[in-house]
Amino acid sequence: MKRYALIGLVVLISYLSNACSSDDGRGQEIRNYRYEVTGTISVPVQIQYTPTILSPEDALDDVDYEETVMLPWTKEVSLHYLASGVGLSVAVEDGFVGETVSIKIFLEDEQVATHTAEVAPDGVLVFTVNYYIDGTVTVHGD
Repeated sequence: MKRYALIGLVVLISYLSNACSSDDGRGQEIRNYRYEVTGTISVPVQIQYTPTILSPEDALDDVDYEETVMLPWTKEVSLHYLASGVGLSVAVEDGFVGETVSIKIFLEDEQVATHTAEVAPDGVLVFTVNYYIDGTVTVHGD
């Protein structure tokens, strides 16, 4: 599980790196995101995500950004406009071959990222979907 915590920490740090920049006068604009994780997984999944960050100072706070849940799972977060994007990681250790997990990320009400992955023969599934505000989507793992 330490490996998954490290993945989540990397996701959080990389996407909030811009949150420490100075305000450029645009005010405190906030972007609202929604994460949706669904699938056929029949065991608990560990989910790590970029949490709500409303100011550059919040990026330095010790916030919860990890949950172990049964699917489906949904979370709404809000981010300061200086954050360059969001990331969501899913990990399963004892899944069954052929089970799947799907991630969807929404910015306001528009779906901006999606990816589906399947549990490997060893019962493990780990993948991350990142959405950057410039529209870039990256997928790691699976």
